[in-house]
Amino acid sequence: MKMKVYSVSYFLKLAFWGIIRNSVMTIASVFALFCCLLVVGNFYLLTLNINHNLEGLKDYNKIVAFIKEDATEGDISDLQHKIEELQTIQSLGINTVSYISKQEALQKQLDEYRENPSISEDEMKSIETMLGNVNPLKAYFILSYKDTSAANSIVIRLSSGDLGPYFVDIKDNSEVSQQIDGLRNIISFVCSALMLLLFVVALFVIINTIKVSIYSRREEIFIMRYVGATSFFVCVPYVLEGLFIGLFSALLAYGVQFYLYQYVWTMLPGLGSFVTVINFPQVWWEVALGFAIIGIFTGVAGSLFSLRNFKKT
Repeated sequence: MKMKVYSVSYFLKLAFWGIIRNSVMTIASVFALFCCLLVVGNFYLLTLNINHNLEGLKDYNKIVAFIKEDATEGDISDLQHKIEELQTIQSLGINTVSYISKQEALQKQLDEYRENPSISEDEMKSIETMLGNVNPLKAYFILSYKDTSAANSIVIRLSSGDLGPYFVDIKDNSEVSQQIDGLRNIISFVCSALMLLLFVVALFVIINTIKVSIYSRREEIFIMRYVGATSFFVCVPYVLEGLFIGLFSALLAYGVQFYLYQYVWTMLPGLGSFVTVINFPQVWWEVALGFAIIGIFTGVAGSLFSLRNFKKT
């Protein structure tokens, strides 16, 4: 047991000593991997925010069915019961069913007018007086659904059979929803492909950087092999160096990524409801874990790949 502890500490000392002696190449390796991780991290966070905003457009997955003026309270109650029965049909994928009365529809419309800065107070009073005397809006049902492919089936059910006679108009945004889904799929594919390409580039850069570092110490490796050192004994310190380089690069990249993202996040509140930016604390563990895995894997893989020729010598 003591021998194993001593061996680990010995290899760690060799690794740290190698890092210190070759500080120039170590700094070059850390800088190269740091830059690659930062680019991959920025691209990943950009992808997350794009998908987050596209996911927010799921509000388009709604069908609005306007009820005829002559429908009584009993008709509306019966209608709501029948629509809720449709919600139990799995193939339709209806999430929620909401009823908006004429008065609620009017209140929503007035609230939108009040939030419009181009409408003055006098104009707002005139609108309230006009709409208060005669409410031209219709009561309606809002049905939200999961899958855009089921939208047509829901519309057909609402416009036919016992439900059809109660509705004067049915509007859905299935085409817009399908376009959004298609755009999200394209963005996810392109971003995934680019992130994979960036990872390959990062691996290539760090392998070549570590390769130069190891090549500068080739005489040291040859001497160790000459006196009978095994491939394992020769490789372990360099693999540990790669691991430490990868881990330190990941920590450095995470710190810079955190402050860079927080700075950008604080500069974007003016976008309002058009674009929302994910707060970093929501995704910190994904970024930290991703940096750690990529950094350590790249550092270790770079060392092993660079040592392959020396192990044969």
